[in-house]
Amino acid sequence: MKRTLRLENIEEFIVRDKNFLFTIVSFATVLIVFLNQVVVHSIIVGITSSLLFILLNAIFLGYVFFENEIPLLRLVLGALFFLLTIGVVGWITMIVYNIDIAGSTTALCITAALCSAMNRKKAKRLKRELK
Repeated sequence: MKRTLRLENIEEFIVRDKNFLFTIVSFATVLIVFLNQVVVHSIIVGITSSLLFILLNAIFLGYVFFENEIPLLRLVLGALFFLLTIGVVGWITMIVYNIDIAGSTTALCITAALCSAMNRKKAKRLKRELK
């Protein structure tokens, strides 16, 4: 039987991660963005890591808040909610501490931690409901 690569399968693989692999990947992309801003200054590295960061966290948030929607709409709404979240965290970071490279990295780390924590909480709740 041929296995197809569909958005639902990819999303389920990312969301049901028990070893925090995709959370670690999300934090690794933040580190890559930071190092790119400080050392490398590459547009390609920045765009690639930023898109991966946004995609992973949009999938997390889409799954948490829009579980009953179709996968593409869940991804789009998750991305919009992620941008809202990162805007609020960035705004708070800017008020507390002038936002620069360290401040933007802090905002990205806080946002990644929030997205991952919400995803883990939702997965635990679903696991309890299935029992």
